[in-house]
Amino acid sequence: FSVLAENEIDQVGERTDDLIEYARERGRKGGRPGGLSAAAQKKADMVLILYNQKQSIADIRNTLKIGSNATVYRYLKDATARTEQVKTPATPELEL
Repeated sequence: FSVLAENEIDQVGERTDDLIEYARERGRKGGRPGGLSAAAQKKADMVLILYNQKQSIADIRNTLKIGSNATVYRYLKDATARTEQVKTPATPELEL
């Protein structure tokens, strides 16, 4: 029976791999979507504004009704990264 069970496990793995390959051929990636939603980005921008006004993390969390400090820091990191991309455009490589 153990040989049959091991064979079944192998077949399940192969079928799973086939289905993933089938989905990728049709443009599906899988996994969680990356980045923040549009609403979360707006809230992240507000976090950055309040943080730049020297508000404490607890005050920011209470003002914007955010559940945890970790979320505030994640929003702060995202908003800072997006503003840095705007400030420093990509510079082309120079060939000498």
